[in-house]
Amino acid sequence: MKKLKLPLLTLLVGVLMFSGIQGTKAYKVYKTTDNANSTFTIEAKTEEHSISIDELDLTNAMANATKEIGKTVELSSPKATNGPSDQYVRMVITKTVRANDVIVKDGGKLFEIGVADGWIKSNSESTDEREVYYFGTGNTLNILGAGTEIDTVNSFRINSSVYRYTTENKKDDQTYTTTFWLDKAVVDVTISVEGIQTHNAADAALDAWGVSGLTFSDTVVGEEG
Repeated sequence: MKKLKLPLLTLLVGVLMFSGIQGTKAYKVYKTTDNANSTFTIEAKTEEHSISIDELDLTNAMANATKEIGKTVELSSPKATNGPSDQYVRMVITKTVRANDVIVKDGGKLFEIGVADGWIKSNSESTDEREVYYFGTGNTLNILGAGTEIDTVNSFRINSSVYRYTTENKKDDQTYTTTFWLDKAVVDVTISVEGIQTHNAADAALDAWGVSGLTFSDTVVGEEG
């Protein structure tokens, strides 16, 4: 196998990390409200499987994004750290918007989350509410080396349409359109990072992810022990 060396990264003191265990899930939930404008609340959650991941802290990004709608603001990227075995990795981002306790249709279009380099978006699996990415290059998945740390998401943007959304109801052959302002809306973001074994990877991907037709490289990205 080819080895690509990454520089050994030093974790900042105080960053919360967990060692990943295959087949288990853990959740880290972060909630923040923009105090200057109470219209929006972010409930961000990271989900662990066999790969550990930092909390997704949107405090500063949310404050900056609500000041200038449509502006892309940088995030302090949560780090994902592989466990003791080499793995092929995917990341799933789910996004929903709730207003008045009702899920907003197409709410995922109202904001965007940028992804760090090294991830391939699977357009066939992705929707506005659920985006799927694989760790790799081009159309090929690379192996994430044991113990290797990578970036996940790195930016956040609220689209201008976030201020209002429209619903349509049909009654008596008439279509009624109602426009709502997103007052005190709640944005739910979940980031899940999952890994599968490199041996018989195609079968593992089908079993764990329900996906076939992926292309796997023998290139290992990570640190040499």
